[in-house]
Amino acid sequence: MKKCGRLFWLCAFGLSLNGCSASVPKDAFPDMIGKYKLNNVGHVGGMFEAKAWYPAKYATAEGPDSKQIFYGLAVHKNAAAAREDQATNIFCSKKKIAADQASDLSVVKDRKAEIIKEDKLRDKAGQELGELTICREEVKGTLGDLLNNYQYTIVFNHDKRVIVLNGETKSIADKQVPLSELLAFMKALPDTAQVDFASLKLDAVPGAKVTEVASANQVAAMDAPVKLAPAPYLKGKALIVESEQGSGRYYFSTSQTRYGLSEERLASSGDEAQTVIQVVCSKGERIGDYITKDAEKRKIPAYASRCEVRIIDKTIPAVIAQKTFITREVPFYEEERTFTELDREYVISKPFSEIGDFLKSLPTK
Repeated sequence: MKKCGRLFWLCAFGLSLNGCSASVPKDAFPDMIGKYKLNNVGHVGGMFEAKAWYPAKYATAEGPDSKQIFYGLAVHKNAAAAREDQATNIFCSKKKIAADQASDLSVVKDRKAEIIKEDKLRDKAGQELGELTICREEVKGTLGDLLNNYQYTIVFNHDKRVIVLNGETKSIADKQVPLSELLAFMKALPDTAQVDFASLKLDAVPGAKVTEVASANQVAAMDAPVKLAPAPYLKGKALIVESEQGSGRYYFSTSQTRYGLSEERLASSGDEAQTVIQVVCSKGERIGDYITKDAEKRKIPAYASRCEVRIIDKTIPAVIAQKTFITREVPFYEEERTFTELDREYVISKPFSEIGDFLKSLPTK
């Protein structure tokens, strides 16, 4: 325990001091947990409050602090108090989600949060150790597990302790810590050394294996032998990735309007997808000139759009279909297109509707 000196009277009232009111529980915060390194441990309360609260931060040792894990440890007076904390936890519980939905604050009410796992923690002999809750919350403006942008929280109790694990980033533009990493972190904690993780069947939890496809770049680069099927099909749910040839930019597409596929046919994570659809577009051949509609009647060189589509059945794996789509006709909504003096060419819009018609025509296996 650190000596508080003149600050002792502040510590006695449980103010937010780092390590001043009580010593950090022995061995609770190792220097390294998996690939994450301890940044700091704080302490709140403990003298006249029902619990001592130790908030800690772990960051990836090889990278910046933009991605880190919040590891909070609450030490209660008894196991019953810990169980009550679990049931009403402000980070992840049915009560917390219900309170958010009942809130008048739209920023809270509109968050899509849900509990995706509730179970008992047991040791290998079947003895009950505590309870486990895993919550998932959508990060506004992101594509969920496609970009590791669900925010996950794990809360569990063990004896007099309640542990909270939560991925943290600097902004919603940063990738969130995937559930697979939070689970690996949990399994490496000293408090879970006796837990029988096999009985929890965590691999079946949505998002637990999402690191199989970590980025759009990896999906775009995914390769497989070409074994064209006599009758193309979509196996299960499909994950679509788009790219501009030679640009180095890749995008996931979950838009139902772009390709016309229903929500039931589009995957929400790499792990969920059994089919990968790669759409690589480029400028096609020159097809003439676009004559501007203004008085100047400028001639703008016009080019077709060309998109190569590959369908990969991940379960084989193999490329089961390849098809090229080209648009050579100016769509009606671009007939009155406005050009600036800086425009030197015109590339017709990509053939998304034609690609969508093709994909919608394919049967689902």
